[in-house]
Amino acid sequence: MINALISGTAAFIVTLIIGLPIVAYLRQAKAGKSISEDQPASHQVKAGTPTFGGFVIWVPTLLITASGLSVQWWENRSILLPVGMIVVTGAAGFVDDLGTLQIRVVRGGLTWRFKMLFLAVVAAVAAWVLYDLVEVESINIPWKGSYELGYWYLGIAFLTIIATSAAVAVSDGLDAL
Repeated sequence: MINALISGTAAFIVTLIIGLPIVAYLRQAKAGKSISEDQPASHQVKAGTPTFGGFVIWVPTLLITASGLSVQWWENRSILLPVGMIVVTGAAGFVDDLGTLQIRVVRGGLTWRFKMLFLAVVAAVAAWVLYDLVEVESINIPWKGSYELGYWYLGIAFLTIIATSAAVAVSDGLDAL
């Protein structure tokens, strides 16, 4: 637990240090979002907002996490799932951001249908990895105890990943999907 706290704190500090220069560079390079004319006027103020900001957060997190893994990584294999999820969804966010740049001739990021299909596949794989490889088969409800779910865990994990990912995508604006 202390290792996770140290890694998280280090990633946060590195993100703070590199964040401002990277955002300044993105503004200078005009790596900003283009907003469709079909969008409401309230969205037009977002035009030119620097994109690719997820890299400012995810790259330090990945590098610090990778450097903190011990030689006996198999004992810490449960960390590989969140690291893999960051890499896969970060790549999708990168492709989506690439499609929304103002300097591109052909504009448009990933469609919402593609994002949802992609997210469903990623969630299904993550649920299976949790259940089969990491061997998480139960949930713990505070003050009630632990409940073995068997194969129901797969469906609950799938829906939880989909629901939380969709909620975060709507609320935060950083779309590492």
